[in-house]
Amino acid sequence: MKFISPESIAFDRIQIMSWESFILKYIHNKPSQQGLDSSSTSITSQ
Repeated sequence: MKFISPESIAFDRIQIMSWESFILKYIHNKPSQQGLDSSSTSITSQ
């Protein structure tokens, strides 16, 4: 069994929190991304 130090627990917690925020950001941006596709393509085509 691996000895778990408080530092590693805190590090894991930070990693999990960053992953959660990343996933939430990705999920939050995904619907708006599809809506922005048409406007972004028109901007790039100009």
